[in-house]
Amino acid sequence: MIANKKAALHAFQYELKQSKLSNMWFINLLINIITLGINSFWAKARMRKYIISCVQFAGNKFYYTASGWLLCKGFFKGLFVLISISVISSAFATNNIVGLINIVLMWYLINVVTYQKFRHIFSMTNWKSTYFNIEGSANQFAFLKIHWTLVNIVTLGLTVPHTDKILYSYMIENLSFANEKFVVNSINTDNLSKVHLKMLLLFIPTCGMYYFWYKAAFFRELFSCISYKHLKFKSTHTGLGMLWLFITNLVIHIGVLGLGSIFTTERKICYLATHVFILGDIDFLDKIASDNANNIREEGLGEFLAYSDGL
Repeated sequence: MIANKKAALHAFQYELKQSKLSNMWFINLLINIITLGINSFWAKARMRKYIISCVQFAGNKFYYTASGWLLCKGFFKGLFVLISISVISSAFATNNIVGLINIVLMWYLINVVTYQKFRHIFSMTNWKSTYFNIEGSANQFAFLKIHWTLVNIVTLGLTVPHTDKILYSYMIENLSFANEKFVVNSINTDNLSKVHLKMLLLFIPTCGMYYFWYKAAFFRELFSCISYKHLKFKSTHTGLGMLWLFITNLVIHIGVLGLGSIFTTERKICYLATHVFILGDIDFLDKIASDNANNIREEGLGEFLAYSDGL
């Protein structure tokens, strides 16, 4: 019996009504037009809450608890930073050095916001009233991303598997649930390098589509190396599945003139939820969740650009 529990494979459940999502999207679109876009933050929060609540594990739903006001504050903080950079750029428009510095700074800020978005969504999501949490430094992630992107350029892309390993490991190893961190064991980049080299050779003949076969191989390797205490993870990502997801999402974006991001996000979550599994005895999760269930998460902890490093 114990051996069976250790070998048990647990799937996520995903139950979403497309008709309800479509109705929410249409109503929010009308309200956004009437309010000149002011309602968009509250609309995004409502739709995120609905989509994430459609994901279940072991019979319990995930919940996203951020409000529209929180997203609104984050947006205006980011807008203030962008306007400040634009003003500086305009003042030194003829100075090429200052212009180059502004480009690098913008690149840095994009990577900071990427990490902050990752932090925000997880820190505002709970399972059985117990929250996830993201530590680490958005600054450090941004510098890592810039550094390894430059290395990839110099090496003509040969170091991409190593870059992916470093960046994904940094994010996941800073992820925790109920104060217990996730761990990324040694990722074997040898096989990934072979797939990646094959992708580079077939990039032109396949019009770049073989990239999705590399990415699928990477995610299968990545999830197989992730653990949470004694639990292991498994991924069934496939190149064909990821290519089809990309093409259909692109069609949706074009079909609704770029206004369908919530549908493409939902489809990505659906794909992830149906292709990731947890291996092992999950009974201990009940105790962990009950011990941390009263850990109320204040909104400010997950706010965009409101992190301890400063900006």
